[in-house]
Amino acid sequence: MDENHGMMIISGKQLSVKTSKVQIQNRIKKISSKSAIELSAAKNNFLENFGQKILNTIREQPDIKSADIVNGKLQLSGNNAVIANIKSYLKKTLYEKNVSITYNMKQHLKVNFNGRMWKEFSKKHRVGYSFQELRPHNKNERSNTPNRGLLDAQRVFQTNRRGHGCDWGPSGGNHNEIFGHNQGHGGYARGNFNHGGRGREGFHTDHSMSNSIPNLMKLNLNDQYANTNENNSDDPEEGNRKERYNAKTTDDEDATNQDGDDDDYDDNRSQASDSDVSLSSKFAIDSLNTKNINDRTKNTIEIALCSDSDVSLSNAIAELQSYSLHVESWALTEEEVTFILEQQQRGKTVKKNTSIRERSIQIKLYLQHSVPNAFVHIYVYYIRGMSHVKVSGFKSDVHSAVSKIKNYLNDVVNTEIQIPISGAMAFFLKKKVSSDINRLGSTHHIKIITFSAPRRAENTNDNDNHCLKLVGPAARINWAQMAVENFLGNLSEQEQDFSCETWDISNNISLNIKTLLKTIRESNDYEAVGFVKFYNLATERRQTTPKVTITVVGLTKDIADDVIQQCKDFVEGYVVWKPSLNEYRALYNILLVQRQPNITHFQEEWDTKVQLENKTNTIIIPARSQIIADEIKEALQNLAVGQINRMDKISVTIPIPFHIRRFVYSAVQPVLDEVKTQRVYINLKDWNGLKLHGRSEIITSVQVKINSIIDDIKQRIITNRLTLPLIESELIRVNSYKVVRRIEDETNTVIRDVKADTKVSKLNGNDDTNLTITCVVNSRGQTILIKKGDITKVKDVDAIVNAANGSLYHAGGVDKAISDAAGPALDQEYKQLIAKNGGVAISTGKAVKTTAGNLPYKSVIHAIGPQYANGNQQERPLLFSSILSSLRLAEQEGYNSIALPAISGATYRFPLQDCTNIVIRAVKQFFADFPESHLRKVILLDIDDTACNSFAREVVNDHTNTGTDNDNDIMNCDLPPLTAKWCWQSDFGEKIYDDTHTHQIEDAFQEYLRTFIQSNLKIDCDNLETGTIVCYSIHFRPDLKQILTINPNQGEESSLGYSKPFPVIPNNPQPSAAIRMGSNEFFSLDRNALNNRLVCGYQMRESTGFKRDIIRYPLPLQPRITSVAYQPKPLDTYQLKMVSKEDDWDIIGINNTALKQAEIAIRKVIESAMISEPFSINLNEDIDAHKKAITNIAIQQFIHVDFQQDSAENLVLKLKGFEQNILKAKLQISLYVQDVLRIEADKDDELNIPKEWGEQEEQCKLVELSKNDPDFIRIEKRMKETMSNMKADKIERVQNLKIWNHYAFRRRTLQRELSNKPDLQIEMELFHGTRMTPPSEIYNGEFGFDMTFCTSGLWGIGTYFAANASYSCQNYSYQLPNDKRQVFLAHVLTGEVFDYKDKNDPTLRRTPKKNDSVSGARYNSISGETRASKVYIVYENRVAYPTYLITFSY
Repeated sequence: MDENHGMMIISGKQLSVKTSKVQIQNRIKKISSKSAIELSAAKNNFLENFGQKILNTIREQPDIKSADIVNGKLQLSGNNAVIANIKSYLKKTLYEKNVSITYNMKQHLKVNFNGRMWKEFSKKHRVGYSFQELRPHNKNERSNTPNRGLLDAQRVFQTNRRGHGCDWGPSGGNHNEIFGHNQGHGGYARGNFNHGGRGREGFHTDHSMSNSIPNLMKLNLNDQYANTNENNSDDPEEGNRKERYNAKTTDDEDATNQDGDDDDYDDNRSQASDSDVSLSSKFAIDSLNTKNINDRTKNTIEIALCSDSDVSLSNAIAELQSYSLHVESWALTEEEVTFILEQQQRGKTVKKNTSIRERSIQIKLYLQHSVPNAFVHIYVYYIRGMSHVKVSGFKSDVHSAVSKIKNYLNDVVNTEIQIPISGAMAFFLKKKVSSDINRLGSTHHIKIITFSAPRRAENTNDNDNHCLKLVGPAARINWAQMAVENFLGNLSEQEQDFSCETWDISNNISLNIKTLLKTIRESNDYEAVGFVKFYNLATERRQTTPKVTITVVGLTKDIADDVIQQCKDFVEGYVVWKPSLNEYRALYNILLVQRQPNITHFQEEWDTKVQLENKTNTIIIPARSQIIADEIKEALQNLAVGQINRMDKISVTIPIPFHIRRFVYSAVQPVLDEVKTQRVYINLKDWNGLKLHGRSEIITSVQVKINSIIDDIKQRIITNRLTLPLIESELIRVNSYKVVRRIEDETNTVIRDVKADTKVSKLNGNDDTNLTITCVVNSRGQTILIKKGDITKVKDVDAIVNAANGSLYHAGGVDKAISDAAGPALDQEYKQLIAKNGGVAISTGKAVKTTAGNLPYKSVIHAIGPQYANGNQQERPLLFSSILSSLRLAEQEGYNSIALPAISGATYRFPLQDCTNIVIRAVKQFFADFPESHLRKVILLDIDDTACNSFAREVVNDHTNTGTDNDNDIMNCDLPPLTAKWCWQSDFGEKIYDDTHTHQIEDAFQEYLRTFIQSNLKIDCDNLETGTIVCYSIHFRPDLKQILTINPNQGEESSLGYSKPFPVIPNNPQPSAAIRMGSNEFFSLDRNALNNRLVCGYQMRESTGFKRDIIRYPLPLQPRITSVAYQPKPLDTYQLKMVSKEDDWDIIGINNTALKQAEIAIRKVIESAMISEPFSINLNEDIDAHKKAITNIAIQQFIHVDFQQDSAENLVLKLKGFEQNILKAKLQISLYVQDVLRIEADKDDELNIPKEWGEQEEQCKLVELSKNDPDFIRIEKRMKETMSNMKADKIERVQNLKIWNHYAFRRRTLQRELSNKPDLQIEMELFHGTRMTPPSEIYNGEFGFDMTFCTSGLWGIGTYFAANASYSCQNYSYQLPNDKRQVFLAHVLTGEVFDYKDKNDPTLRRTPKKNDSVSGARYNSISGETRASKVYIVYENRVAYPTYLITFSY
């Protein structure tokens, strides 16, 4: 008899043992009157979870000894009469009703997400519950008898779950039985049976067994045999486990579903569980009948609900019956699929030829990770060439999850657009305005790369094949493309031809101009570049007349004109003089024979290389201008007749500040007119100032006069600074400052763009810290701003927050950037903080403060954010706590403003959307808790575009309803105190682990001491050297057993066969403590072993196998402090605030009247550009929410919106602002209506591959059409319309999944953009020949018809398509070795076409603007007529699909 554990062992023959067992049980019933009240499962569940008050009332009744819920049932001990009264009391007190829900709904609420939704529902209404059997959907097909196989599976599951196992031997022999209340908790009580020999059988009695054992020792065990029937108690979770299996099986089927039909979520379809559902690996599933798993979903479930309040019960039923499930689906783009698969393969061995099933599973897992904590199910299925995502759940949850997924993918998945440019433009962008390009990229959060395509066989001109490659999220790249094209359009690119007499003269002049243009390109004073085209090939010269061709790109037209003028002067100054024979011989003798003067000296004097050509008796004078050439010619003529009294010539440049040149040129004009008669060369367009060349005495005199005028003007000049919002500044910058130039002429002023003049963009091209993306403010003026930039350079804040680790090491990321910028002072403070904390890491979720060192702030606050593991380690509340702690610390210091990044979001792998959501909610919670705080402004910023975008999307959301975030526990976290400090040995000493990993290692260590089975713990932690997360496995020393023991000995098993469970080893153990090893081995613990520093093993880097020692230090036991529950205050609502960057303009003039006139003129231009336009959208519900969303769009586009009286089905608005902004806003509002509100459902059929393709897994294949195929007949007939002598030998259908995906999505986008023109034909079937390029490079390429294949044509650099087959086949078809030819018949998205008709423009690089004065929108393609065919040209990739490859012959 074991009184401590309530255990009795009966030994003897089997029959005697069973008889004794029955007798003892009967005596127990007499000694202690105990009864299990027969209540329904729902009532028992209510009493267990919410019935404490009722149980206390029962316990207070006289003659009731105990009232407890045991194994889900109410157990009472006491007087039988009182117990009978209690039954009646419970019957009156507890209300129970049944309600039916679908199997899908039950799965969604109860099984998935760890049952969290059902737990919250039950807690909200205070109801107990029990789930009944399935009710068949069709009684004719199923009997009402529960499936025998399923019931058997339940029993198997129940047995394995409880740890019971059987090893049946032959019957007979002696038999032992053990019974007691500890059954199932260890030792033989775990249920080891051995029938045969001496065995033991465990059984379980009631809860009061332990109190009755002393009396049992006195009993006479001679009663007669009794029949004992063992009752199997109902397991309320048993049915749930069965359903979990069914859900899991269905889920696996859905992962490979090819048509998406099996997982439609309409309450009549299968619902699969996605998360938090698992089965024991020991579960014997063979007995489970899974034949009709999908049919089960058609059944309904009866739920019994119980409560002590009829009102609560009715409310719960009403809410359950109001539930419905919603589904949304959409297709993924090829870029999205590729990005997701790349992310899933990061750090892993890349698999080739991944199956569709594997791809779908990887995509699904990634998307689940992007929306953690969401009560939705995500399915991914592949059908007809497209991967589709389906999200199901409650409507609000689905909308939220879909929005998060799409927004996330929009932020992180990059697409690419190529804008063709000339070689001269490419050089200019790199050399002269790279900072402006960087600014455009930063403003629109994309990358802009100047790209020179590889030269192909058909390209003969190096300048033709260049482009700007725009890489960024699809949501931003279209606006960025418009902005970049507008920027390029405001530049001045000109091509100029100058006729020459011969090609030799052309070549000589070109060489001279090349030297000039090289000087201009390398000069920082010139905002222009230029190049000369050399006609070296005979074929080129035959096609044109001798000429000099230059291409100039300038920041403005004036600058480009200046360069062209200088080139023109060189052309005009190139003189081929044929003197008389006597003159030539005389000059030859003087300059080359007598050298009086030497020709070299003559060339230096005139700064030109005069050449004497003996073969032709000509003299070449390559002067800078016609005037200088004439002077040189006159000087040579004088030399020929012996006149050596030449006058000295000089050249001077008078510097004139750019901002006063208008006034200087006007004032000096009379002086210049006077000296022109004295053969003085004057250049007013030199970038450096006024350039003069002539006789020295004249030039010196003029120089003095002009300098005097300049000094006088400098004294009289007046400057007014005008500050305009960026949007207004951009308005007057268009068309190379055309508006500015007009106002200057009208008012005799100079208007300067300060940013351009001072080159701010160049000096700070990469410093976009002050770029405000979004700003919100509450009613008290507390402000949250979203900015992009470097946190160490943020301005106008009192403190910055550092994303630190608990050990305060700074190896990488924001932490290292701040530490490097602050200097070494922080290192010492870090050490002091760790020492003050007892040598252990600062707890996660806390914040500490240091000085700012070299940084211009009052302090740096270090937020100890969590490292994300799996979402179940309190990461969310710990992150919330770290942000809130930082803000509270700033408030304590009295700071007014603070800046912080996305804590834990990058290095610590916190899901970005989750991270930014928690950071913003923490900031809003702080402002709610401290309405009168000193802290008025919080800046959230990051250097990463994706983080900034996520912040910007999240900050405008309404967080006042916390239920939408599925976070009722985010504000409560509880970490146990540390019992030991763990370190690892680095090359520079011991480094401490943070508290999270310390807890993990200590727990594994304690387990190791219990069993001495090697740990399989793996931790992902900061390596503290490179700032990267590294996976380490933890290994404990195998000799710890010898180190930690004194005189190990074999412990003796107790007479009851029971061994005490192994206790947690204390840090200060007694001199000798008995520790159990295995089943019966004991050892004595060495007191000092764990009381000192101990090297316990090593950590091993999984990727390299490199090992480092790990060391344990004991810590004094700390009492666990129960924190006071935090009671957050309700959050405020926030309004989006319009924040526009401002630009400065200087208005310069001679008098104040002119300055005022110029400012008034600018204001009038801005005011006249404002328009007011009505707009109507089809919205008829949730109007207030829609108004808020539309208002946010309007604010972001810097326009005003007024909502008119709502009509029956439309929301009418009036938009006021600049036309280009209104156009953008209207497009965004339309997309909001279509995509977010689902007014116009996605037509995924139009994205799917054509039906004639069939099912296809290959990336690309060609399918030959039969000559009887209708498409073959149609195509051949069309070709013969313009080529009667052709024969179609073979037509192959090109089936490239990737190119089709790009094309189909671009087609749908274009349809939406042009939805206001339903009758417009946006797609055409046109011919295209590849000439020298093999067709395989097209249909196997990345983009199909790639812009890098393009060469110059009548309408510039683009991809040309023809309506007539003759145009493509006769001139551009690809020649095969067998004399056959190939062309494509392609589908082309022509959209809105600008028709040039019979005109052409070889300088085109993009389509024209639709409204050249204001709007940035452009036509989609252009058309023209040539060679008896209509030709269409597109200037971007992915707008044409090579549908058919035609092989033909004549």
